[in-house]
Amino acid sequence: MNKRTDVMSACKDRRLFAIDIENAVGTGKLDERKVAYAMNKIAKLHSLTDNDLVIVGISHKRNAFPVGSQLPGIRIVFHPGKNGADLAIKDVLAKERIPERFTEIILVSGDGIFAEDVERLRAAGTRVNVTARKGNLSQKLAMKATRVLYPKIKRAA
Repeated sequence: MNKRTDVMSACKDRRLFAIDIENAVGTGKLDERKVAYAMNKIAKLHSLTDNDLVIVGISHKRNAFPVGSQLPGIRIVFHPGKNGADLAIKDVLAKERIPERFTEIILVSGDGIFAEDVERLRAAGTRVNVTARKGNLSQKLAMKATRVLYPKIKRAA
């Protein structure tokens, strides 16, 4: 086996967390406390490890600091405007050869905008587990997911 094949095999055992943090928290106005609370719940629910890649989508530049300060080592993706965090994450899922690199995706969002992406990833053999707040999960997305989990994350005040 050559080095490239070894690297690709090692990546296949990794998980990708694609997190719409604004959706997980329940507001576009983030602060360090809200981000830490939501991420702690998500990390415990999924047994997040150092081997997992975490991508966090945001739609407001002001959210980069609270996210980055609470989650060192993560990758923040940004797209401005309505559904910006969703669109930033969708861009990653569509353009970065995810099925070749990961065996499992944990999508933290309840938005139906991801249903087609989830269907495509599953068709490529990737498990896609969706984590969403109760009452905030699109039925279309739920039907496409491998599994759905509901963390006990309270909506931010």
